[in-house]
Amino acid sequence: MYHDQTTRPLPDIRWELLTLLAHGAFVTMVDKTGYDGRLDPVAYDRIGEAFKEALAKRAHFGHAPLGEVGIWFSSRTRDWRGREKPGEYFQCFQGAHKAMVYAHIPWGVILDENVTDATLAVFRSICLPNAAILSEREISLLRRHVERGGGLIITGLSGCADRRGVLQGNRRSRI
Repeated sequence: MYHDQTTRPLPDIRWELLTLLAHGAFVTMVDKTGYDGRLDPVAYDRIGEAFKEALAKRAHFGHAPLGEVGIWFSSRTRDWRGREKPGEYFQCFQGAHKAMVYAHIPWGVILDENVTDATLAVFRSICLPNAAILSEREISLLRRHVERGGGLIITGLSGCADRRGVLQGNRRSRI
């Protein structure tokens, strides 16, 4: 709350600060004056303690995140298949995301717009959550990932639509 003048407890400040730093964020904390125009010295003591701990643990931050599973986000599927019924695509993507979070599996997002071999190599497995539209280039990248020992999880209509989202009859997926 913007107008809440409560000074947050030190454990809350620590948790938020260290979580943000662990995820690679740059953290700036902003305080505001109370209604009487004064600053709260207790808040500054707590913020100082939290940053002192963060500085002491600096060596633990700034590393590349580890990802077990890369969740493929298909902008073309969103734009062509999900145009009329966006839920049909987004629920699949969000479901894959929830599954990773609930199972505490480190994950990341792979964007079809800029995927490369190096992007895929970061992840042990790639999940295609109903990614109906896949280009020949993307299929080649995914095949190479599997040939190198990577896993591939295919759900829904992944690879079953042409470049404009039209399902290709009873033909099997191209992947």
